[in-house]
Amino acid sequence: MLNNLLDLLLFSIIKDSLINVLTWYLRKMARVTVEDCTKVIPNRFELVVLSSRRARDISSGSEIKVERDNDKDAVIALREIAESKLSKEYLLEEVVSSYQNNVRYVAEEVDGEAKASYEEEAGAKADAQAAEGAPAEAEDKGMFAEDNIAIED
Repeated sequence: MLNNLLDLLLFSIIKDSLINVLTWYLRKMARVTVEDCTKVIPNRFELVVLSSRRARDISSGSEIKVERDNDKDAVIALREIAESKLSKEYLLEEVVSSYQNNVRYVAEEVDGEAKASYEEEAGAKADAQAAEGAPAEAEDKGMFAEDNIAIED
């Protein structure tokens, strides 16, 4: 009876040790899956866009929120998403801001150059008509919206 009890105790210790080792090994070797990430970001297409942006940020030197574990940047980005280390709103803001590179200033410069060019052409046309002695055409208010606004009191 004592022998059976010792065998049972030894088996229990070995079983627990084996389970602990296997659990550690599986946790260490487990990769992130799409199913893990879709729990946080349900749309797979959105997941691709957000994780690729995050991988580019990591590649550019951004701080990572999980252990590297000799993983590539794309795997790290997916692990961060699966473990909810970064919010979906933060990732969306990063994607949007990556495409907003002074677009407003460039558009204002182009509009200003186009308006100046148009005004020069209109002035040259009016001078040419005056030199020919032709009657002046109806007043051209311009092609830009702010030139066509008439305010009546």
